[in-house]
Amino acid sequence: MVEVYDSLIRVLVVDDHDMMRHLIGKVLALDNTIRVSGMAADAHEAMNLIRMHLPDLIILDYALPGANGIKLIEQMQAEKVETPVVFLSVHRHTQLVERAKEAGAKGYLLKEAMTSQLIPAVHSVVEGKTFFGSMER
Repeated sequence: MVEVYDSLIRVLVVDDHDMMRHLIGKVLALDNTIRVSGMAADAHEAMNLIRMHLPDLIILDYALPGANGIKLIEQMQAEKVETPVVFLSVHRHTQLVERAKEAGAKGYLLKEAMTSQLIPAVHSVVEGKTFFGSMER
C-alpha cells in the first residue's frame, strides 16, 4: 500500500500529447481525493518531476519520445524510486501488458476506457492492489 502523506492522492501524469495530459487531469479532477501534482511530456521531464514532487502514483503513457514508459520505470528502479505506475495506452497488445507487468507496473488501462476505469485504478493501486482493467488475463 502507498503511504499517502496528506488527504489527497498526488498523481503525476506523463503523456507526450498536451491535450491527452489535460484530459487525464480533468478526469482525475472528478475525484476530490486526487490531485494532479505535475504533468510531463517525456521521460526526462517526468524523472525531474518525480524527484521534485514525490507523487503517490504515476499515470504513464507507454509510448514516449526518447525513452518509452518501460525505460522510465527502469530509471526509477535504478534510482530506488518505488512510486507505483499505471500505464495508460492506446496499445491493446498482450505482449506490451506483460512487459509492463514484468517491469513492475501496477496497472495498465486502455485510453478508450479511461473515463470509466482511471479513478478506480488510481484508488486500487494506491491501496496496494493491481488494476489491469479489461487487459487482465
